[in-house]
Amino acid sequence: MKRCILAIALFIATVPAWALDTSVLLYGAAYHFDGHMKHERQYKLNEANPGIGLEVESNGWLAGAGVYEDSFYKWAKMAYAGYRYTIGDAKQWHANIALKAGYLNGSGYNGFVALPTLGVGYGHVSLEATAFPSKVRKGGVIAAWLRYQF
Repeated sequence: MKRCILAIALFIATVPAWALDTSVLLYGAAYHFDGHMKHERQYKLNEANPGIGLEVESNGWLAGAGVYEDSFYKWAKMAYAGYRYTIGDAKQWHANIALKAGYLNGSGYNGFVALPTLGVGYGHVSLEATAFPSKVRKGGVIAAWLRYQF
């Protein structure tokens, strides 16, 4: 965890403040599915995952951190770095794909994770999502959030 935080701090310190795009992330939803792509309602997992994060980006390279209420009704914490590729005009309709890697403590994880992310947006607002395997059962989770870029 300390190495991940140090790497993010070094990234932020090496980029001039005027060159950083800052975003607030509002976490909020998850969909759990079993190994056969069926919804896992019977396990009563939390699918409303409120939380907040902060992300900085420069020329596609990004770093961020956040907290959210996970599927087990506990607070999860994360810090990550990665790269985002945006298609289209960032001031109009656009789509993006990103790969983020870092530390996650929550959602059944306590260590390194790599999360591919897809997003679509208009202007300053994007709806983004990721999918990752469940650590407790076969299947996985799709998580979604809103990103507001200042």
